[in-house]
Amino acid sequence: MNALLYVEPAYRGRLDAAGLRSFDDLWALPWNWVEEPNQRRSGWSGATRVVIGESEPLALFVKRQENHCYRSLAHPLRGKPTFYREWRNIGVLREAGVPTLEPIAYGERVREGRYQAVLITVAFDGYVDLDELFANRGGLDEATRNAVLATLARNLLRLHRAGCRHNCLAGKHLMVRMGAEPDVRLLDLEKLKHRRAWIAAAAHDLARLIRYTPTLSLADHHHVVYEYCRGLSTGEALSLVALINHKLSRKKGARYRIADPLMSSAAA
Repeated sequence: MNALLYVEPAYRGRLDAAGLRSFDDLWALPWNWVEEPNQRRSGWSGATRVVIGESEPLALFVKRQENHCYRSLAHPLRGKPTFYREWRNIGVLREAGVPTLEPIAYGERVREGRYQAVLITVAFDGYVDLDELFANRGGLDEATRNAVLATLARNLLRLHRAGCRHNCLAGKHLMVRMGAEPDVRLLDLEKLKHRRAWIAAAAHDLARLIRYTPTLSLADHHHVVYEYCRGLSTGEALSLVALINHKLSRKKGARYRIADPLMSSAAA
């Protein structure tokens, strides 16, 4: 199989100037792993950070994998690299107006029976994940915390309105950069699913967010859901909160509940 390579037009010149014109060039970038590669699916997958350009440095997040595939009805035998699914889902979120990774290039090939793929995005320099940001609660006033959570809620509402379910939502998969307005971006899109029943998708993701954001307080979780519900009708909001509480009662215990959004609205 000949190598397939797509480069975002806005970055083609930068890659060409750095001598990165082919799949071989990208595959041969330095192998200084950010963390140990993930060994599964009869293959491996790992990431490195590489800086190109001298006068205008550009930090790249370079992900490479081999025989790390998923199978589907369209690709039942050999499968497709999981990075292909992530690349495709980045495009879905960008079309929906959901801040996420900024793509630079995607490529794949089969070399001596090994299915290889590379996915390059702009590195998240200047960002911190939500768990780490809220772990330092003393450095954030209430207004700043609420602004971050409101931005997150709006982004998730766009995601779900577009018929998508993140499926793996956690604080470590949400990157935040502070500025005049918080920039909150969704990562880890390999497991993203398309769902027509968007309220059910929203309940799944929000319940999981509550369970997997250990540095957020109960008040923080209430604020995310309250801000999310501001974009819904009364009936949608009540249905959503009921579904979230049903899921939480099965996982966290019945004492952990999200308040009725109408009561939160009245209190606000």
